[in-house]
Amino acid sequence: MGEAINNFSVAIDTSLYNVQDNVISGSGDFKRLSLDLSAGIEYPVGYAIFLFSEARMLIPTTDYPSSYLLKNNNAPFLGSFNIGVRILFNDDQD
Repeated sequence: MGEAINNFSVAIDTSLYNVQDNVISGSGDFKRLSLDLSAGIEYPVGYAIFLFSEARMLIPTTDYPSSYLLKNNNAPFLGSFNIGVRILFNDDQD
């Protein structure tokens, strides 16, 4: 069994709040939504070593103007091709 105790603090004095010195006004662009598609292959080389490659594309899904987005300027079409080595570590002690 446990015991709980509630302590109520005094009212917060908002006159002691400090505004940050580096706050500036400005605007930003909301980029459109994108669809992330990827495909890859993997080839076993040894016991726990694999070579892999993958291709990824981030495809913009909506056109501007859209009822879901506020502003959409220069949204890029991104793609990448990756290759590498994957090594699996097994810490099972039999």
